[in-house]
Amino acid sequence: MNRIVHNRHGLVRVPWRVFLFLLLTGAVVLAVNIAVSPLTRSMMEEERATTLAAMNPWFMALQNAILIVAILLSSRLVARRLDRRPFAGVGLGFHEKWRRELLIGLLTGAAFITAIVYIQMIAGVVHLATGSIPPSDTAAAFLSYAALFISVGILEELLFRGYLLQSFAEGIGKFGAALFLSVPFGIAHFFNEGGTTTGAVATGMAGLLLCIAYFRTRSLYLPIGIHITWNFTMAWVFGLPVSGERLPEPLWRGETFDPAWLSGGSFGPEGSVLCFIGMVGMALFIMRARALAPSPEVVAWYPPPEVRGAAVTSVATPAAPPE
Repeated sequence: MNRIVHNRHGLVRVPWRVFLFLLLTGAVVLAVNIAVSPLTRSMMEEERATTLAAMNPWFMALQNAILIVAILLSSRLVARRLDRRPFAGVGLGFHEKWRRELLIGLLTGAAFITAIVYIQMIAGVVHLATGSIPPSDTAAAFLSYAALFISVGILEELLFRGYLLQSFAEGIGKFGAALFLSVPFGIAHFFNEGGTTTGAVATGMAGLLLCIAYFRTRSLYLPIGIHITWNFTMAWVFGLPVSGERLPEPLWRGETFDPAWLSGGSFGPEGSVLCFIGMVGMALFIMRARALAPSPEVVAWYPPPEVRGAAVTSVATPAAPPE
């Protein structure tokens, strides 16, 4: 057996798996983009903007959906062929607790941001004013931005807490994998409009929190739920900057004031010290909540490498014929 390609369990080594996953994802993105190019071209002429406020949320949701399809297809192929585990183990299998985990995530994300903004309003560093959106357009705006943030939540969790996190955790441990992927998660948000160093650190810490949510449940429904309502509540309900960017048609229009360390400044509540403290509290809640323990079904979807490797060896080396 080639030790450069295979590990001691007989499985393809993590770096090769990750490389093939990224290569396949890129190939599928290209193929899907070509397949839907007539639709995207018809929308592209109006979509030359580079900021969240100037983009069509339906167009952005479509772009995210293309990436989601690509990640799902490449995850399925690599997980089954190279990892020797079922695709459900990537984190989106429909197990007995998935609805509960998603609901807890949705409620937790919304409650967390609401509590942060409420404290900031009492402190006088955030003010909410009535938004400019006409009442007749509220439902349409709600649906469009809900679609956008649902797609963002699913996409970013699949990318940063899906197959890559699971593979790196197998190679360098859970903490190392979480840290390794949360750093680029934070850096990616630094380049947003209104991005700051403090905000990037806060976003990286949020990435660690979402990694904890995944490892606690061994499923992506909890982190996806938190991610969706965290962004949606902050950006559309309160009209505050989300990772430095604003929406053009929020329900309320939020404004932040100095000191920035309390309000988050141009980055939004995520850059506030209150958010740092709150994330520590949320992490403790996730780690201690009994309702969030993984079900046996989920654990069975991701057997340890020695078990998967033994299955590969047994297939590759048939039993000797009886004498």
